Amino acid sequence: SGILNLGNSNLVTNSNTLSIGTSISNLGSLLLTSGKVIGNLRRWFSNSVVPNALFPVGTSQLKYTPITLNNIIGNGTFTVSAVPGKHPNASGTNVLQMYWKLTNGGITSTDLIFNYLDADVVGDETQYEIGRYNGSWVFPSPIILDALANTVRINGMNSFSDWTLGEPTALPVELSSF
Repeated sequence: SGILNLGNSNLVTNSNTLSIGTSISNLGSLLLTSGKVIGNLRRWFSNSVVPNALFPVGTSQLKYTPITLNNIIGNGTFTVSAVPGKHPNASGTNVLQMYWKLTNGGITSTDLIFNYLDADVVGDETQYEIGRYNGSWVFPSPIILDALANTVRINGMNSFSDWTLGEPTALPVELSSF
């Protein structure tokens, strides 16, 4: 029927990707109560039809760390997965003990809301910044970090890859020139 209903269940995809919808003309839809996708979740978008979308993803330890896209501009696919452990390119210890992989296939801009768990926080969460890794760390701003709700929001993003949270010294900026 074009509707995925996760209900209270978890769906483990391992290295496979679950795709909701098949094209811009067949977007599909997602219903859930408290279930999550453990692995890769791809959704099709058309900003004229779906301006906001939840990616109910979690890590292999069954931790629920979803991402929400708001104010989506563009048409195409977007894929999200949550990965346990600190990002392999984070050098310090005061960094979130999980990260997200975001792969874009046609979205030109969106607001991102990342949800994380207290159990994954190491260090002073109020000092956290969000970093995007694509060969080096980039720190978009401004961000809205809500340590009580365990969310961070970034508006108007148009570049996507690996994302995590951490204290600035844990996510070093590489010197490209001097």
